[in-house]
Amino acid sequence: MSDFTVTRSWIDKQCGDGVHHIVRCLYKIARYNISDSIEGDIGGLCGDFWTPNANSFVSFANLVNNGGESGFVTYYGGTFYSEKLNIANNTDISLVFLNTCADYTEFRECCIFRATARPDKGTCTMIDCLINFEHAGAVITETTFEPFLFDRDCPFGRSHHFTEHEHSRISCCLKIAILLIAHIGITNAQ
Repeated sequence: MSDFTVTRSWIDKQCGDGVHHIVRCLYKIARYNISDSIEGDIGGLCGDFWTPNANSFVSFANLVNNGGESGFVTYYGGTFYSEKLNIANNTDISLVFLNTCADYTEFRECCIFRATARPDKGTCTMIDCLINFEHAGAVITETTFEPFLFDRDCPFGRSHHFTEHEHSRISCCLKIAILLIAHIGITNAQ
């Protein structure tokens, strides 16, 4: 599964866990974005991964401005690998930030910015990650969220896929200007 976006999603407390819920399977997920979404206070606001197969892999994900019970969930055994994952500005967390209770959870070359005082649950391995809290295997950096830009060392700094896809105001204005110039040109030619 690749190239998908979830934005402004709301999951009712009576109907489900996370914004997405992947259970007991082999998976490879690449290039996905979850932003401005709220899950039902039962799972992970940036997704649930339960009992992942040892060969399962998640990469190039941007998970921003979400709310729910836990920031990110790996659970019920299995092995979870992720690289080049961004987790940032997820401030509305009610229980724990990283809920990493799979048998093994690994983050490699990730940018994980905690914007809440909530603790972590479980253990995880971080390799060459850039974070704003203390964890073995990661480099600590100061972050600011206004304006919303990352440290230049972050692999996804200023990514076009970082937040929901919207039409640029510049491109809209450019279209209007081109249409106006074309209209003037056609009018003058007649």
